[in-house]
Amino acid sequence: PAARAWEGATTSAHLPADLVKRLRRAGAPMGATLFSMLFASLQITLGRLAGTGQVVLGVPTAGQALAPQNEVVGHLVNFLPIRVDFDAAEPARAHLARVADTVMAAMEHGDTTLGTLVQDLDVPRTLSRLPITEIQFNLERVPDGLTFGAARATMRANPKAAVNFDLFFNMVESRAGLRIDVDYNTALYDEATIHGWIGHLA
Repeated sequence: PAARAWEGATTSAHLPADLVKRLRRAGAPMGATLFSMLFASLQITLGRLAGTGQVVLGVPTAGQALAPQNEVVGHLVNFLPIRVDFDAAEPARAHLARVADTVMAAMEHGDTTLGTLVQDLDVPRTLSRLPITEIQFNLERVPDGLTFGAARATMRANPKAAVNFDLFFNMVESRAGLRIDVDYNTALYDEATIHGWIGHLA
């Protein structure tokens, strides 16, 4: 649309624990973490769908580390755009090696805000889309059996009615495997499309 809409929704899917273990084993010889394996897989999946080898994913980093002596309380998140170009004709292993190196190097710049990058790079602004990236990726681990005294906590996705990014692939690792929660802009995507893309990713 000419002017970006913010209405959104969330859909979830699950990847079994044995697939997650296979991902870890496949990445280990190259020094690739599960984060890098999933990042590279999502990049390749979205790149093939879009017909491009240039996919930038915004990765949230913890902003609390920047606050002196933990003086700030709150949800402080900085988005770090990471781009690792790939060629769909090359082996995925080659791309994964680049991703592992680039992600490690990028995390050293976690204090650079997305707003600062947009300003310093003089990225053209438009009402129809976000600058630099419209896709966010995150991996988190949820502890199993989390308790608070006699109370036991259960973690679930929080469905969104509005979204900041057009797509947000939030992957949550637990003993049961990997839950994939995708927040999406409903002006651009529908639930069936997102479920299909999660299937391609798997």
